[in-house]
Amino acid sequence: MKTARRTKELQLLSAIGFTGKVVGGLHLQKDQGLVYPVGVGVGVWDRAGGRHAILHAHNRPITALAVSRSGQLIVSAQNSDPGCLVKVVVWRYPERQEYGSYTVHREEVAAVGVTSGNEEYVVSLGAVQDGYLVVWHIPTRRPLCSVLAGEPGLGIATLLCTAPITPTLMVVGGTRMLRAWSLNPDNNRLTPTPISLGLLERNYTCLQMDGAEEFLYAATTTGDVVKVRLNMSTTPGTRYSNYKSNYNSLKAI
Repeated sequence: MKTARRTKELQLLSAIGFTGKVVGGLHLQKDQGLVYPVGVGVGVWDRAGGRHAILHAHNRPITALAVSRSGQLIVSAQNSDPGCLVKVVVWRYPERQEYGSYTVHREEVAAVGVTSGNEEYVVSLGAVQDGYLVVWHIPTRRPLCSVLAGEPGLGIATLLCTAPITPTLMVVGGTRMLRAWSLNPDNNRLTPTPISLGLLERNYTCLQMDGAEEFLYAATTTGDVVKVRLNMSTTPGTRYSNYKSNYNSLKAI
């Protein structure tokens, strides 16, 4: 009769606290570690060195968190009391230090992001009580512009997606809302582009562009995924110059 082989007790190496309430709040850095919200702080776990740090600059719970594509920048935002301004903080990941911050939104920030390319802009979307889309210039550390992300009575924007290639392209979505925005660097103005959905009406839970910026995928509460053709230029060297003229007619397919 064979005897059962005893298994050694596993040793705990590390643990993190993560509630999962912040949409898209858990980020895996390339060969580095994890970035995630933990209460009023930003948790950073270095996988290689085993170091764990909590970055503190907020005084209320974090509601939105994003990491730049290069992994060099972290953006976090919080909520606040009714009628009060809330803080958006930009961190330098290598130094684990605050790079800059701004207080433009009121009560709560729903989503944040960093643009592609040379990562020149931080974009933030206020929650229902605020509703503004704000662009913050990273080199000068100042807000450039803000605009209402949606139109009153025509839906509520709660989601934000920045483009993987074009630094001036972003899309917002939410309850019965899907709209693209483009930033003109010459006059620092945001211009909307409506997305034609016909009779289709959905509440969106997640937005994602493919790597070539050919399609936008929007997940919905009904379980289906809306696919939108972005109509971006594919000619080398003309993507940025032809951006406005090529991005003027979006349709779900």
